[in-house]
Amino acid sequence: MADVKTRTSPKLISEGLWQLKNYQGKRKQNLLLIVPFLSKTIVEMLEREGLSGIDLNGNYLLQSPEMTAIRLDRENQFRESQPIKKIFSGNSSLVARLFLSSKKSFNSVNEIYSAIRG
Repeated sequence: MADVKTRTSPKLISEGLWQLKNYQGKRKQNLLLIVPFLSKTIVEMLEREGLSGIDLNGNYLLQSPEMTAIRLDRENQFRESQPIKKIFSGNSSLVARLFLSSKKSFNSVNEIYSAIRG
């Protein structure tokens, strides 16, 4: 049984491990988590749960009662990026709003901070 995750966010990985552990129950099966990249954190989670994992880079941690196979030396070729949410609302736009509304030129970050704090 395998669970495939297209992203490696902590929440998705935790859910995937939970699903695999629940599926396992009393069955004698090796369970596998497939992710874009096996990070150190994911490997630690897999080891703790006694589950196996592979990634799209050729890294793997395969565990069974009879053997363990590990290869974790391949670099991540599938970097994740997410857009910044609500970039022009709240605190994230304070500096931009200050620059647009002020005709003053600033010589340091501290001056900008002071102007924002008002």
